[in-house]
Amino acid sequence: MSSRTAPLVALSVMLLVIFWAVVATAQQTLPPDGAQQTVAQLTQPQPLPSAPFTLTPQEEAVLDRVLTDWQQMSSNVKTFEAGFTRWDYDGVFGVQAPGEAPTPKRVVNGTLKYAAPDKGLYELGDQTEKWICTGDAVFEFRADLKQVREHPLPPELRGKAIADGPMPFVFGVEAAKMKARYWLRIITPLDKQADQVWLEVFPRYAKDAANFAKIDVVLSFAHQNGTVTKLEPFALNMHLPNGKDRTVYQFTNMQTNSVLANLQDFFRLFVRPGTPFGWQHQVVEAPTGVDPQPAAQNPQPTVPR
Repeated sequence: MSSRTAPLVALSVMLLVIFWAVVATAQQTLPPDGAQQTVAQLTQPQPLPSAPFTLTPQEEAVLDRVLTDWQQMSSNVKTFEAGFTRWDYDGVFGVQAPGEAPTPKRVVNGTLKYAAPDKGLYELGDQTEKWICTGDAVFEFRADLKQVREHPLPPELRGKAIADGPMPFVFGVEAAKMKARYWLRIITPLDKQADQVWLEVFPRYAKDAANFAKIDVVLSFAHQNGTVTKLEPFALNMHLPNGKDRTVYQFTNMQTNSVLANLQDFFRLFVRPGTPFGWQHQVVEAPTGVDPQPAAQNPQPTVPR
């Protein structure tokens, strides 16, 4: 997967985030045979291969508690905006000597905005990538081709495209759907347990496995008197399907429900965009679906570095 397609499943980010989910819903939900799967098909139980790990009853209970708290926190998000930094790592040409930290081939900042339930904007600071989801379509700005590609969302995805997109790791989290769609376990390092939760996520279905091998989701949290008061994405470490490349996102200046008093101005960001002078507008229709296939057996997971 190229650096251009990585954020389509991020988000499409995180990431991450908002944009990954919506964008990938429109474009990258296509498995290798080119057939699109519907959300309803995706969430239906299917025969699955063995999980890449086994959880004890105690580990399962802790995971369920985290997912339930996360669902509760995300259900309160009406508007959101944040900055982020994205690092792209090349697993072949970016390899360092033993003991040295890897050097990213690209570092870029960006901005994302979200309005419940299905409006989002994602833009890189270098103007190389921009996405807008209006709720009924995703608009992809391709500066290299001077094209605005419109990806209409099918009726069954409208109103929930972000939550049911390829990476529902930011908003609209539903504990039952997360467990039905992914293998998850908690891998928080001891020195991070005071204010973070690390989740290791493996795809159950071939459709998701075509976009990522695994994702490490880092959540920041706070609690008071035993009650969780904050649980939100802090970073994503996305391992791409080739097993070598990865893309990392870290969010900054996150603001939740801070624009409720100015909703009219905020929602103007998500209206149908115009086509820049000299560019072309292209409508990209997605084919209809097939049943999801289980992902192949994943290798044993490793703790992110």
